[in-house]
Formats: sequence, C-alpha cells, structure tokens
Amino acid sequence: MDSYRPVISFIILISFHVGHTLRCACKEDLRTCTGIHNLQADFKTAQKICMEKGGTLLTPSSKIIDSLLFNKTGRFWIGAEGKCLSSRNSQRESVTLNRGGEDVACSSRCMLVSSNRKFERPCEEQADGFLCDGIQWENCWEDRPSEVQILNKKDCALAPCEHQCKVVPGGHMCSCLPRFRPSRKHPERCEYYCNSATCPRLCSTCECPDGFIKEEEQCTDLDECKSNHHDCAQKCRNTFGRYECSCHEGFMLVDKSKCVPLIKPTPLNSMFVTPSVNYTLSHAAFATPAEYIGLTLFIILAISALIGLLYYLRKSKSDVLLKNSDAPDDTTVQEAQLQL
Repeated sequence: MDSYRPVISFIILISFHVGHTLRCACKEDLRTCTGIHNLQADFKTAQKICMEKGGTLLTPSSKIIDSLLFNKTGRFWIGAEGKCLSSRNSQRESVTLNRGGEDVACSSRCMLVSSNRKFERPCEEQADGFLCDGIQWENCWEDRPSEVQILNKKDCALAPCEHQCKVVPGGHMCSCLPRFRPSRKHPERCEYYCNSATCPRLCSTCECPDGFIKEEEQCTDLDECKSNHHDCAQKCRNTFGRYECSCHEGFMLVDKSKCVPLIKPTPLNSMFVTPSVNYTLSHAAFATPAEYIGLTLFIILAISALIGLLYYLRKSKSDVLLKNSDAPDDTTVQEAQLQL
C-alpha cells in the first residue's frame, strides 16, 4: 500500500487545488469544448488534470487559440511533452536543438502560449494554467466559468446572449452580470449563482440556486453529505451548491462517485506486462467497473462453450454406441445361414 501513497497524495492535493475555468469555448451542440483552466501547475500536473476531465491539452495548431485567449493574459500549457517548436520531425520523440551554443533536449521542454505567442519552457516550470480540449460543457460548467464562447456564425446583433455579448474570432462570447453565471442547460443564458454558505434571495418568489434551500429571505447551502443527498461510494465533501466525492486509501475515484480498488502488480504479471511509454494516471493499472463486467461476460461465455463441447462429445459417443448395438454381428449371421 505504501507504493500508492504518492499517487493518493497527488489526488488529494489536486482535489483541493483544482482552480477554476476562466472561460469555455464550445461548439453549438455543446459536446466539444475547450477551457482555460486557472491553476498554477507544471506541465505534467496540467496534463493529468486535463485527462481526468476527459480531455487533452490543446494542440498548438488549433485555430481556436485566438478566440479562447481573447482579452486574456497569462501563460498556459498546450501541446504534448517533448514537442518543440523548432522540431521538424513530429514523429521523433526527442530532438536536440542548439540555443546559444547550448544543446537542449526537446523531451525536457514543453510548450506555452500567451496571447498570440507560443514559446518553449522547461516542463517543470509553473505556468498560470492550461488549455484543455475535448471536454463537455457539463465539465466546464462544474468549474464555474465566468464566460462562455459559442463557436458559430451568430452575431451579437441577433442578441444571442441574455446579459452581455461580445464578438470574438469564430463566434460570440456570452458573459453574465455579477452574482450570475452561464446556465447549465443553456450557456447563452444566465442563472443566479451563490459562492458562499448563504446568499440573499433575489425576490420573494425567486428560486434558490441548485444545491441551496429557501430559508425566509435567504438561500442556504444544502449539505448533501450530512443529509445523504449524494451518490458517493465512500467519502463525501460538501462545497457551496454541490459536493465532491473521494475514496479511501487504496482506491481510485472513477465517474466522479465510484471507487475501484487499485491493483498492485504481482511478480507474475510483471513478467508479461510492459508498461506504456506514455504512462499516465488515467491509464494506471486498476480495474474499472467496465473491466469487471467484460471479464465476467468472458468467463460466462467460456463456461457455456465448454458445456456445449462436452454435450456434443457425449452425444456423439452415445450415437456410436447405439449404432453398434443395432448392427448384427458375424456369428448371428452364420447361425441363420446354417438353419436354412
């Protein structure tokens, strides 16, 4: 169990320091979004957090960079480790470049972007955040973005946004007034948002934000953990308007609420398993519910096939014995001929 302490400590660390999303840029169907994640982190930490959200760091050639960084300052990780700007061979894992008479390996440098400028820095350096691509609007919304860009051809003259609208490269950007944020179901509209344990109700008939309950003229945070209004398999931590799940030592959190045991490699399977070069936390050696289901189905099918084979062999043997018992032997035939 001691071998998992660094991994578990990392998970606990990022669960309390995940920052928040400054802005999301989504296609009109909201299935694919890119977010600016605000978190001081090195490249590997940024890469792991982005993968846990179901995405990957944005590729340097993406056309969405200009739109996403519109009026934003800061340095953000993008791309893959070891992909240098000066590398001409994208298939080469490590290229040695000469900068000022000093050889520097591409594999030790990673790519940052700031406004319209891309540059390389050591992967261990702390950046202001990262650009995470391929995530869904639901994941963006949970990170409390203040703005959302919709990548379509609608102009602000058509009033697509409920509160504020700006034209950006590739689409338009909606933002909300103070105490509001983009709606979970319709990001171009705004919903009342409370970032404390209590907040005033907007009116006597107004509803409270999700995760809050009415108490006279106030909205009070509902503690889902104490009231058992959660689906966490093991641990639950209340936050404003929602809750977060975590697992006991020796378990890994999957699907935001389930916990699966970490499988410690044995000497036997270590002899036959070669770890991947791009080994990451999301592809660690642990069993997911899908893997358990797949293994169970495989065992059932194997047993069914074995039973079917045994039945076929037994039936074939019975047919042969029955055929032999029905056929007359040579002695019986000779006795019948003598009597004639």
